[in-house]
Amino acid sequence: MASDPRFAAYVVDQLRSAGAIDSRRMFGEYAIYCDTRVVALVCDDQLFVKPTKGGREFIGTPTEAAPFPGAKMHFVVTEELDDSDWLCQLIRITARETPPPKPKAKRVPSQAGASGRPAAKKRPLAKLSHDTRFSKARIDETLRATPNQLDMIDTALVTT
Repeated sequence: MASDPRFAAYVVDQLRSAGAIDSRRMFGEYAIYCDTRVVALVCDDQLFVKPTKGGREFIGTPTEAAPFPGAKMHFVVTEELDDSDWLCQLIRITARETPPPKPKAKRVPSQAGASGRPAAKKRPLAKLSHDTRFSKARIDETLRATPNQLDMIDTALVTT
């Protein structure tokens, strides 16, 4: 079930004094960012904070659950959701202990073709004249071959 946008907005409003807070909608749910770091998720109208050592010490005995099937366990914040000071402190601790996002690889601009897709890379042509399998005599022989002879040539090419 997707989270209510009003609930996500409430969480973001509660965290305003924690730092540069932002939220982004992802697959019907929300990721909460503090200073460019994902520190929490809003899933099914619940707040899931990334688990950190400092966060665990701050909370004491946290309730943990996965925000969605297959996800790692997160701290579930329920009762303290209305305590903005407590929540901001937890988010600041989490942001401090969360590694910064990895820089994205720079894309090399390419000229797009008519379809909008990038143009194919041009590769140098292989020098076939030195390859004995593709000599002019071999090509002439293939052009004059019967279907049975073509099968034999294909077999010979596969085995070499």
